[in-house]
Amino acid sequence: TNVSITCSTITFTIGGNITGLTANGLILQNNGGDNLPVASGATSFQFATPVAYGGSYNVTVSQQPAGLTCTVTNGSGSNVMSNVTNINITCSAVTYTIGGSITGLTANGLILQNNGGDNLPVGSGAPSFQFVTPVASGGSYNVTVFQQPTGLTCTVSNSSGTNVMNNVTNVSVTCSPITFTVSGGVLGVHNGGLVIQNNGGDDLPIAGSTTLFQFPTPIAYGGSYNVTVFQQPAQSICTVTNGSGTNVMSNVTNVVLICDINTYTIGGTISGLTASGLVLQNNNSDNLSVASGATTFQFGTPVAYGGNYNVTVQQQPTGLTCTVNNGTGTNVTSNVTNISITCSPTFYTIGGTITGLTSNGLVLQNNGGDNLTLTAGATSFQFSTPVAYLGSYNVTMSQKPTGLNCTITNGSGTNVMSNVTNVNVSCYSYIYITLGSTTNQTLVCELNNSTGAVSNCQQIGPTILAPYGIAFNPTNTRVYIASQFDNLIRFCQPTPATGLLTGCTNSGATGITTPLGVAFTPSGSYFYVSTSTGVIRCIVNSGTGGLSSCIDSGATNIAGPAGITLNAAGTYAYISNAQGSTVTQCTVNGANGLLSNCIDSGVTLLASPKGMVFNASENYAYFSSSYLSSPTQCSYNVGTGGFNNCINSGSVVPSYGLGIVLNITGQYLYIGNDAINSLVRCSVNSVDGSVSGCIRVVINLAFPQGLALYYP
Repeated sequence: TNVSITCSTITFTIGGNITGLTANGLILQNNGGDNLPVASGATSFQFATPVAYGGSYNVTVSQQPAGLTCTVTNGSGSNVMSNVTNINITCSAVTYTIGGSITGLTANGLILQNNGGDNLPVGSGAPSFQFVTPVASGGSYNVTVFQQPTGLTCTVSNSSGTNVMNNVTNVSVTCSPITFTVSGGVLGVHNGGLVIQNNGGDDLPIAGSTTLFQFPTPIAYGGSYNVTVFQQPAQSICTVTNGSGTNVMSNVTNVVLICDINTYTIGGTISGLTASGLVLQNNNSDNLSVASGATTFQFGTPVAYGGNYNVTVQQQPTGLTCTVNNGTGTNVTSNVTNISITCSPTFYTIGGTITGLTSNGLVLQNNGGDNLTLTAGATSFQFSTPVAYLGSYNVTMSQKPTGLNCTITNGSGTNVMSNVTNVNVSCYSYIYITLGSTTNQTLVCELNNSTGAVSNCQQIGPTILAPYGIAFNPTNTRVYIASQFDNLIRFCQPTPATGLLTGCTNSGATGITTPLGVAFTPSGSYFYVSTSTGVIRCIVNSGTGGLSSCIDSGATNIAGPAGITLNAAGTYAYISNAQGSTVTQCTVNGANGLLSNCIDSGVTLLASPKGMVFNASENYAYFSSSYLSSPTQCSYNVGTGGFNNCINSGSVVPSYGLGIVLNITGQYLYIGNDAINSLVRCSVNSVDGSVSGCIRVVINLAFPQGLALYYP
């Protein structure tokens, strides 16, 4: 009685095979439930819940895998009496069609492409298209025109896309007829008003400045064109070349408009043409040679309507100068006949350059007349009266400038055939140099006050033993020279034309031992000479120039006096103390010329001073020293007669400077320098008086001592 019988329902499994499952996401269902997720790559499946004996099954896809479409075969059955294993799940990629619309396709020949292939020929009139090969889910497309239809140009819009998830139907292909432009160029000129046409219409005005044109209306593919002149421009004729054509299959660019403007002759009259060689020119070209005796002319090249003319003389005839009247004009509308050519004998100007003219009074002449007065500072000149062709000129000096001599070079010539500009007038004063050595010489040189040049040095006058100091009297009529070895003061008369000295004789000065520096009072009444022992004052005979009553001047506080200089007013005398390296300032008694109240002048930075010189305005003075390599420059107090603010000039020259002078313009300082046996010239700054640029201008001098300037 304890036997137990247990009964249970018989069940069967439901499953099968899978092919093509290359992605996740597939979920199968049986009988509307029992979901079965299936992983990518699975080749078989089996539901977890079996089916009872005699039951039924219905396998479906509840969720498709990504990018795939799976279908079920043998998916359902009933009266199940065994395990089911023959259900098949087949998966394949999802694809979408690519297509769209077409408008304007009125001809055959169109071929579309997708993604560089899958060519699709499309016939005339087709309103739409679809490529044969679909695009996979998530794929991309790029529709292009592989071949245009005959006579049309088709363009594609909405042509490309990515991540395709639906059929594409919005690609648009728009076709329109091919057209070509008609254009060309304009040769020649015209004055406006030109109108051209194509095919009897499409009027196109052409402006006068236009060189290229293009009709606004194009020509259809295979069409024709015919360009004509509808309206000619004013005063011009235009013709068309390459103006027509048929079966147009590209832009037309070779149409040419050739325009010629009406032209007019240019000419006139000639008078006075008595020689050959005349060449006229119009507008910088179109040369016209005109023979002697011609009374009219006309250029070979005419001028276009509205044009300009400019007639000039390109070459003058021999010995004549021709001028043009009424030679230019604009907006020519008729032949020009009123141009006048007037010829007359040619004249040439006579002129040149001037150097060294630092004063007024110079009068030049040409051929004994045509006086030309020149003022100080002039650097060039030209006579007012010209010289005829093949004439001659002879430039001379009718009157010399004040205080200067002038020489003329290149002053004469004959057979003049061009303006003369090379006559040179060189004006100069003189500088004297005493050579205090055994040569016993005194030199005179020409001094160009503009350039500072010193030239043409020569020995002058009789022998003077060891000449030292030299000075002209205030009237420049006599020059006085200290003769060291003779213990004399000699005086001579300068020759204004040459600077040479004549009539040299003993001045009569007595009581002088080893004379050195010499100087005059501004009135010329008293003469001073520094000696080895002191300073002597002499009275000057205004008639003979002789010296007398030579006595000690009264100068004190001196040590080896070498040079003596007076200020312009003659109120103070300055004595260079070669042994004391100072300059003594003494008061001058205007009544008797004697010196008193001798004190130190305040000059510093000296080393055995010898000479000194004031500039013209007396705000500076310059001092030469035997043992300094540069001159000393000091500021001068006109009221007290003292000096301050002394500096050694920046210009370095060898030592042993003695004589020192400034030229009349104050531009150049000259120093006798026996260390290098030379005359040294330095440039003076007009603003601060500083000295620079010192160079040797006369060399091979034996012990140059005294310097003096002569303005004849």
